Amino acid sequence: MAGKHTLAASHIGVAVAAFGVASFMGVLQALSMADIAFPWRSESLYYMTLTAHGVLMALVFTTFFIMGLGYVLARECLGRIVGQAAGWLAFGLGTAGAAAAAVTILRGQSTVLYTFYPPLQAHPLFYIGATLIVVASWIWGAIIIASFRAWRREHRGEPIPLPIHGLLATIILWYLATTGLAIEVVGMLIPWSLGWVEKIDPMVAPGATSRPISDAPVISRSRAKRRTVTRMRHARPSPSRPHRLGRPRRLQSTRRRRRRTRASRSARSA
Repeated sequence: MAGKHTLAASHIGVAVAAFGVASFMGVLQALSMADIAFPWRSESLYYMTLTAHGVLMALVFTTFFIMGLGYVLARECLGRIVGQAAGWLAFGLGTAGAAAAAVTILRGQSTVLYTFYPPLQAHPLFYIGATLIVVASWIWGAIIIASFRAWRREHRGEPIPLPIHGLLATIILWYLATTGLAIEVVGMLIPWSLGWVEKIDPMVAPGATSRPISDAPVISRSRAKRRTVTRMRHARPSPSRPHRLGRPRRLQSTRRRRRRTRASRSARSA
């Protein structure tokens, strides 16, 4: 049983390792957001953990886990994995790509927000590593499709196993979703990071403008918020008008107009 799922277990092992590192990076982000002091805390560390958490959790963990799960489903539902040698090749490419991207992130050479957002530029190995992960997933998708076709030739007229139906739909959507990403990375970001292209248009890149504000410097923001709260706590009402502290201007002006109206009516009646 163990030997039958060795390829799947290898993929899931990488996924679990990426999940562990990404979770630790997420804890460091949470401590920074909560303004809790810890060793080596800095804005550069926050942005490094932001990229590491995003890449390892959203790209490496999800990709390797679904590939491992796909191999398990193909083996159990179809009884075969066509091209298992190609599967090991894809595993090697994906693991090498994940390692290359992770090293450049942890060394502070690829701080590009949650995954990668131009005009922030990463190390060339980061983009190459991400591309290898996507290529590995494409090879995995081709293996699953080939395994299904081989099963279908022997089981004509039989209904497709439900897990395989969902897996094939996932592969089709993945191909559609990653085609534009591959064009962006290979055609724009890698030449730009290598210096072959002087500049690129960030607006062409998918998701380039989706997180312009949410990743602002949290340490400076938390300190500013703390100073504001401190000023509010030490504020004292004016002796002449103690009831006016913290009251909205619109409410104050409305009440002033009402008092003036009452005073004018009283003067007229008098």
